[in-house]
Amino acid sequence: MGVSASRPIASARVPLAELQLSAEQSALVQRRAGGKAEPTLLDLDRWLRAKDLSETERDLFTDIRAAMVGGQRSANLVRLSGEGERPVRPGDAGNYYFAQDVVGDLPQVVKLRDDLRRDGLPGQQQALPGFLALAKDFYSPARETSPVLAISGDPGHGKNEAVQAFSFSLFGNEVPPPLKVDLSKVVDRDAIILFEGEDAPLSLEKLREMQETGGVVHLTGVDNLVARAPDVAAKLAARLSAREGDSEYARVPYVLDYSTPGDATAMTAMALGSVGIESLAGSSQFGHLDEDAVWHYAEQRIAEKMKKPGLDGLVLELEPQAKALLKQMLTTPHAPLDSLEERLVRFLFTHVDTQTNVDRADSVIGISVSEPYREVNRAWLTGVIDALHQPEPNLNLGTPAFRANLTAKTHHLDADGLAAAGQSLKALMDDVRGCLPSLFREPGTDEDADRMDVLQAQTEAAFQAFHMAEKELADAALFNRLVPLKPGVHRVLKSALEAVRATIEEAVAAVEGAEDDEGQAIARAGAGGLSRLDELLPLVDSLAKPPVVAEAAGDAPADGQ
Repeated sequence: MGVSASRPIASARVPLAELQLSAEQSALVQRRAGGKAEPTLLDLDRWLRAKDLSETERDLFTDIRAAMVGGQRSANLVRLSGEGERPVRPGDAGNYYFAQDVVGDLPQVVKLRDDLRRDGLPGQQQALPGFLALAKDFYSPARETSPVLAISGDPGHGKNEAVQAFSFSLFGNEVPPPLKVDLSKVVDRDAIILFEGEDAPLSLEKLREMQETGGVVHLTGVDNLVARAPDVAAKLAARLSAREGDSEYARVPYVLDYSTPGDATAMTAMALGSVGIESLAGSSQFGHLDEDAVWHYAEQRIAEKMKKPGLDGLVLELEPQAKALLKQMLTTPHAPLDSLEERLVRFLFTHVDTQTNVDRADSVIGISVSEPYREVNRAWLTGVIDALHQPEPNLNLGTPAFRANLTAKTHHLDADGLAAAGQSLKALMDDVRGCLPSLFREPGTDEDADRMDVLQAQTEAAFQAFHMAEKELADAALFNRLVPLKPGVHRVLKSALEAVRATIEEAVAAVEGAEDDEGQAIARAGAGGLSRLDELLPLVDSLAKPPVVAEAAGDAPADGQ
């Protein structure tokens, strides 16, 4: 049995609906309550004095009463408040209450948890509790010193990004990025440069301005600071331990970033001594990012680059094998996020950034794996990937792994124009049907019958082509782009439309000079169909811009090498 509410109980009633009772427990209560929705504490006391009370009932009713009133109140309880300490008196508030844990997070902490889970800590969710503890301490009215988080792990595995995501979640994107200061090479004479004067990165003036506007201080290279630069460590410790009203006080969240894996709390003890440990809100360890986590960051970088002039009119489409290989090549154990920018340029963008046969306002480019880099050369490819995962790799080894092909002609089409073309296509089918009566009348000779069979087959092929083109237009309207027809499909559609033209022309010739209503209707339908064909044939040609290969740079071994 538990309790799921937190409000006081009016008139000492037992809110059964708010108690987490099992079905068996509820049955025992209802048997005694006699249908009463909320029995009172007096009812509970009466049940507990009943002669027919079972041991099971006694335990249950005692637990319910204790959950409401906290069990037997001790005469030795001490009351702490803003007035100081004194014994609890019988008349003090809170005689009846739910005895439950004190829980619940501030909205800012809830938002931070959601932000970091969604986008701020890909592949590093084990670091989340430390950042939540930092936020809780920052908002705590009880904490008088600046809150501090210690993080550890190899560089380039998401620490910088996590600190920035923390800052943006708490203070918004309009505040400056975290104030990042590298302490890895400081010596004692740097204390004045770091902490004193208007231009000092950790001056009180800057920190107090940050206290007003919001922001995070991100200190890197703090490892063994007290041994390397004791004066710098002492000045930093003074800032971290300063309380409101002290001359060194400025309330901002600090992140102490250690550049090696391990226990960040122990590293803080070695860097700043007991003051550092006492200041900690929490600690987080960062491991190595896996392929999916690195790809999360790569997607963001690619999207940013695709907004630049010269690339903003392009769409890149990666084949599954190309994406898998690119993820492998990006995920080096040595600071993958630090080299991510250059790797994306060398492996991907070098194939599409300056090539002259690309219409930069009107192209969709497919990215595939070059033949020598496919699975048939797995052993050789593994060697290439291992070489790219070295501390100082030659990134040009990965450039020839991919090739780029122009696969579509446009991704910005006028929706109204597409709709009009679709309507024109449907109207053309109606025009052709209007011409058919003159073509499929009873043939007089075997030659006429053969001619009718050919015309009917052509017309059926044309209708199939119409439906195919209609689907192309519908897809274009849905995705705001057109994928070009394959050459074979284009030829079929073009031939079908040309056959329709011949069919319409023959149908019109068959009723030439006719004065009856049917003949004139066929002539009008034929004229409309010919006019629509003049509109549609250029459209069909525009759908079939042939692919042009943008060759990958560099050499690669032939299959099997």
